[in-house]
Amino acid sequence: TKVGETGMKKLYQKFNHLTRFIPDSARVPLTLCLVTDLLAYYLPRLIGLSELYDFSLPLDARIPAVPVFTYVYILAFPYWAANYILISRQNDALGWRLSRADAFAKAVCLVCFLAIPSTIVQPAKESLTGPGAWLLKLVYALDEPNNLLPSIHCFVSWMAFRPLLSRECRGVKRGYVAFSGVFSLLVCLSTLFTRQHVIWDMVTGIAVAEMGWLLSGIQWKKKDC
Repeated sequence: TKVGETGMKKLYQKFNHLTRFIPDSARVPLTLCLVTDLLAYYLPRLIGLSELYDFSLPLDARIPAVPVFTYVYILAFPYWAANYILISRQNDALGWRLSRADAFAKAVCLVCFLAIPSTIVQPAKESLTGPGAWLLKLVYALDEPNNLLPSIHCFVSWMAFRPLLSRECRGVKRGYVAFSGVFSLLVCLSTLFTRQHVIWDMVTGIAVAEMGWLLSGIQWKKKDC
């Protein structure tokens, strides 16, 4: 028992060390963001979806698979974490606003995944060549082409950038804000050039994020009043 307690204490200490840059007040809203993300992504797959729809436009058929964009697609994950933490560190109210916006937008994504489950026809793995081809093949193997509209990749990337434009983030350097804007757009493009999503997925992902952010702002103002 003492050995187990000692192990738990060490694990807790390591966890605190790894998360020392996350304020205590930000841990709950950030945890909620993670939980809602997992629910939106995995719940439709656990339920099981029979008929899938393809919302590809004629223009989508002209977009080639460019495997090198897979690196941007994967780097989105640490980028999201870094920016969500950065935004939550600005002040408590902003952290909770981000959590509300994120939860609302992911609820919309979940409804869409269940009501209009979508898919995409991806290129054959054998046709993928060049830098990043091996990584894109791995993505195809691990990530089934469903839960596409709205694109969570595009939604979270926009949500990781949008709050940086608010007055509450004036402390963030303009250079980093510009970098976040460019990188978020690159992530959105990567969803198309990896053939993980179609144009409608990208557009609706950004729209859902923007809608969630604007609605959370209305609630925030009412609360402050």
